[in-house]
Amino acid sequence: MPTPGAAPDPAGLRTALAATLPEHLVPSAVVVLAALPLSPNGKLDRAALPAPATPAGTAAVPRGPREEQVARAMADVLGGATPGPDDNFFALGGHSLSADRLALRLRAETGRPLQVGTVFAAPTPARLARALDGDGDGDGDGTDPAAALEVLLPLRAGGTRPPLFCIHPAGGIGWCYTGLLRHLPGVPVHAVQARGLARPEPLPADLDDMAADYVAAIRRVQPTGPYHLLGWSVGGVLAHAMAVRLRAAGAAVGLLAVLDAYPGEQWRHLPPPTEEQALAALLYMAGRDESDVPRARPDRAAVLRALRASGSALGSLDDRRLDAVVRIVRNNARVMREHVHRPFDGDLLLVTATAPRPETWLDPDGWARHVTGAVRHVGIATTHPGLMRPDALAVVAAAIREQVGELGDYDERPIVREA
Repeated sequence: MPTPGAAPDPAGLRTALAATLPEHLVPSAVVVLAALPLSPNGKLDRAALPAPATPAGTAAVPRGPREEQVARAMADVLGGATPGPDDNFFALGGHSLSADRLALRLRAETGRPLQVGTVFAAPTPARLARALDGDGDGDGDGTDPAAALEVLLPLRAGGTRPPLFCIHPAGGIGWCYTGLLRHLPGVPVHAVQARGLARPEPLPADLDDMAADYVAAIRRVQPTGPYHLLGWSVGGVLAHAMAVRLRAAGAAVGLLAVLDAYPGEQWRHLPPPTEEQALAALLYMAGRDESDVPRARPDRAAVLRALRASGSALGSLDDRRLDAVVRIVRNNARVMREHVHRPFDGDLLLVTATAPRPETWLDPDGWARHVTGAVRHVGIATTHPGLMRPDALAVVAAAIREQVGELGDYDERPIVREA
């Protein structure tokens, strides 16, 4: 509370405090009050204190998948709302014990050697994301949009098990798979993403070309099998095509998991998606349901507002990348409809969303003709975009563990319902 006649400068006061205090003791905001609110017995009424306003221009959404992962981990550790990219962990209630829990949580999820001291040195989601992805020479900035949109994005680079490659859905971005990390400890997880996102590039002419490109990318990380592949939506069709190509090259495929994806021939009768449908695909990649799509025609501004309200890093995409997503969705729809499946020599794990949906013609039994082995079908009572939510991903991870024992030894496997 200022003295009478004073003109306090909140930003200047915070700067002065930062010059003498360690960062975790510097307040995230300074609020000027004419008087302190008091309770009837004359003590400070903390509940009546106003919440600090968000400074104008402060980013409200994560600026990459790593930043989003850190923000959600902070929210879980603190038991509160998801912090913004520049919110201070300690100003939100963190302390030395919770900082240790955060470091432990992020070490387990990312496989990076994060020390609790780094949380004190970099206490915001943006800075801690950079610290996790930094390699000492400035190239590993987790907030760099281009770095987060490369064809192969390591969500967890290290681990003690064979890696899991997660193929992008229709919009081409694989950030939605970060929710799997906590359920697959010790497993390196890589998102396979579409060309044309990190930089302008020609889009593939057909799905086989795309599958060949992705196989070459994952073999640079893992030269020999067994390969573990997972794909949601269009990514499931791509994962199947990649598995076929790997087997034709003599490589072992340990896991082919298809999440609510259906063979290409079941979509051929549909017209190409509109731009509005392509933009809505962004919401689905963030795990938002049809009810979250703006009632009016979902233009870019409305979709971005919905993404930012959900706390998704996808809300940080710029106009060029939104253009790229629209092009990628349309191209993926075309190549999937034109694709002619060859049989995969092996088993297939099929996870479907069992909530009612408008595409009543979709038939999960259609995969049987495209594999030589067995199709294990697991249903989850959710919607298509709901499969990317934390509770559904826990069940997906449990089904993967049941399917492929060598991914690791796990406890407390959630019960999955066989369809």
